[in-house]
Parts: sequence; structure tokens; C-alpha cells
Amino acid sequence: MAKASARHILVKTEEQCNNLKAEIENGVHPASAYLLVRNAC
Repeated sequence: MAKASARHILVKTEEQCNNLKAEIENGVHPASAYLLVRNAC
């Protein structure tokens, strides 16, 4: 089975970036954090 990985997550604003960074630093998986930030807009 193929496995994917990413090193970058692109967001539109600095606010989204800071929110995403905070979620990841608090232990949320990066993919889940991205969905939380994306859906908040």
C-alpha cells in the first residue's frame, strides 16, 4: 500500500498559518489541524 507524506501546508493568510501552527504545537495531527483551520473560514 502506498504511503503519502507532506512537508508543507499552504494557507491563504498569516492568521490561518498562526492558528495552524498553534494547533500542531498543541498536539493535533497536522492533517486534522488543517481541516480545523480551513473549516473555520
